[in-house]
Amino acid sequence: MIGLKVLYLDFDGVLHPESVVCTRRHGIRLDGHPSRALFENAPYLIEALAPYPDVNIVLSTSWVRARGYQFALQQLPAPLQRRCIGATYHSRWHRPRRDEGFRDVYPVPLRGEEVRADVHRRMPVRWLAVDDTDEGWAPFDEHVLLTDPVEGIGSGAVLEQLRVKLLRFQ
Repeated sequence: MIGLKVLYLDFDGVLHPESVVCTRRHGIRLDGHPSRALFENAPYLIEALAPYPDVNIVLSTSWVRARGYQFALQQLPAPLQRRCIGATYHSRWHRPRRDEGFRDVYPVPLRGEEVRADVHRRMPVRWLAVDDTDEGWAPFDEHVLLTDPVEGIGSGAVLEQLRVKLLRFQ
């Protein structure tokens, strides 16, 4: 795709607080935030992306590794689903390796490393990653919007930073 513009999107710590737990009894839920909801910040992202119809989303969330791309995609509201073109994690690129005990080990790269590898594969003309972790991003810090792990993009200051960074996508 020539002229590809990509927003790399994490879920936990971006679209809702990072304290997500998954149990057989209760399913996927937020831990320690009874007044908060999963994907509560999604409307803010939908609004921020509205002026940029050519911006695509690539999921860079552990939800894809844990539950699969289709599951993660289906958790998003329809306006965000329609923008999704893939994920940074794919079994084709993240094959297990054998440790000395001859069992499969799935190395988990730092989020920044995983996104950089995807940028290398897709070669977007513009890209921005929204994440709550600062691991593995250097030297591409200008392409990253770090969020507070609890407030995510629901913080007024972070939402304003997102709008400013998206201006580069025009």
